Amino acid sequence: RKATFDALKDTLDEISVKSILDFRSSGAGVPAAEAVATAATCAIANIDDTVPLSIHALDPDKPWPEALQVLGKPGHFINSLRRFPYVADSGGVPEDNIVAARHYLTMSQMQNGIDLHPAVCGLQRWVATAISYWEEHVLGVSP
Repeated sequence: RKATFDALKDTLDEISVKSILDFRSSGAGVPAAEAVATAATCAIANIDDTVPLSIHALDPDKPWPEALQVLGKPGHFINSLRRFPYVADSGGVPEDNIVAARHYLTMSQMQNGIDLHPAVCGLQRWVATAISYWEEHVLGVSP
């Protein structure tokens, strides 16, 4: 579990406020990028009051506007990513968050051969690692 925690921390080192701002302007219209942003937003939805998001109210065909709204405060977004493992450890990350994050992460991975913004690649790795962390902690699944 420590290895997964360290991997989460390492992927966060690749994500900065500037990279999120750049991604917001360049990610629109790129389905894989939009799906990654939505996956990350779903993973941290409602773990604190800076990411209020109703996962069940997302438009499955166009979830990007809600993710874009969360990315509008990149400092809050990154802090929520940072808090994720601690909230997961205390049982505060609902399974619905992980199910939705996994769904959108899978959608993003179906877009092969596309050069993605570095922030998107970092977020994609973070989401995959966050899902693994949650599964290890909550479900007891080994990596």
